Amino acid sequence: MQSTDLFWTTYVDLGTNAQKLGHPEIADKMLGAALEESRRLGHLNLPPPPVFNRLASTFYAQNDLKKAEAVYKSALATYEKRLTEDHPHLGNILLNLAELYFSQAKYALAEPLYERSLAIEEKRCGGLHPRMYRRMLKLAWIFCCQGKHNEAYWLLKRSKECCDETAETTEQSATLAMQIGAAT
Repeated sequence: MQSTDLFWTTYVDLGTNAQKLGHPEIADKMLGAALEESRRLGHLNLPPPPVFNRLASTFYAQNDLKKAEAVYKSALATYEKRLTEDHPHLGNILLNLAELYFSQAKYALAEPLYERSLAIEEKRCGGLHPRMYRRMLKLAWIFCCQGKHNEAYWLLKRSKECCDETAETTEQSATLAMQIGAAT
């Protein structure tokens, strides 16, 4: 572990522990330092997505969605400058920012991020892969909410190719299919 990663990790650990122990003022100070360190890290080396994900998930757990979003946007800007457009780290950050927007029903913001992360994952895996299934369902849901029912239906059909039909995937697919059918 590099010394810059160690500083960052120490700030996150202290902030997380302070939050758990009921000291939000200390948690905010430590997590703020971690956020600044993550911004600085982007200029020195290229931190892996777990560095950003851990900080963002801590802010998310504190219900500080603006700071979680800022972390993901900082990571995205760093990765877009320094990695190829189909790099897995970029796909991971795109997915996590899409998930953050999805959790807030900000579907217009989540849609292009899910689409880009799916394209990266499909290229990386050489085709459809089971781990693409859930994000395809979420993207289909977004299409449905936006009145794009044909796109939702097509994506739902395509998502079934990702994995064998299990009880869970059958139930999720059936629920979404009924919602799409009711909306058309």
